[in-house]
Amino acid sequence: MMRSGRAKHLALQAMMRLLGVERVNSILLARNFRAYRRAGVIFIHVPKAAGSTISAALYGRSLGHFTAAELRDHAPRTFTKLSSFAILRDPVARAVSAWRYARSGGTAEGWIAPHPDYALPAFQTLEHFACDWLPPRIAAPDLDFVFRPQTGFVCDQTGTPIPDHLFALERPAPLSAFLATRGVADLSRMPGRNRNPGGEDDLATLSARARGALAGIYADDVALYRSLITQSPDETAGGPPE
Repeated sequence: MMRSGRAKHLALQAMMRLLGVERVNSILLARNFRAYRRAGVIFIHVPKAAGSTISAALYGRSLGHFTAAELRDHAPRTFTKLSSFAILRDPVARAVSAWRYARSGGTAEGWIAPHPDYALPAFQTLEHFACDWLPPRIAAPDLDFVFRPQTGFVCDQTGTPIPDHLFALERPAPLSAFLATRGVADLSRMPGRNRNPGGEDDLATLSARARGALAGIYADDVALYRSLITQSPDETAGGPPE
């Protein structure tokens, strides 16, 4: 049986070939804003940062990976009127999770489009991925969403965050309090969606060289994430499902 994530991806690609990318994106954005208005809040879904879990809790489904700038430009009055937020994840942990996700072809809920580069020797180990594969490709236009910097999803061209609220995945207390005002249950009780187990083990064995390479590649993400961590309480560890 075809995985649901792959089926959705193939259907979307067929629509884009038939109607064009701009037309399909306009249709999807209109659909998203209907969901945002019903829920009373706009969630900017950064890939590999618990977004599928949060989106399902708020809207009943994932609404794709549009940037805050794209959402604001599509319906500026509604974007300004509604509260907006995004979740950022530790950039190194997110990169490790994205690598494992791509290596496995995604999950039952989320499928990642195959790419010839994923078969290269430099992609086969986490060390080579971090030090050799990713550095020359980070700005490539065909780089999958899971590898793109988080700042690209939440910041404008000057590097200023667009959403009203930003939360750190690894500091769930402020996020939980915010979601509670939207009728969303305790994050620790929410079922994980689109999870790709094993990332914790990979992260634990990551070399200092690879960790430094990833931190350098995602330097802007690291800076923004650290600003959130310093604002968040340290007494609560963990986070919502991946």
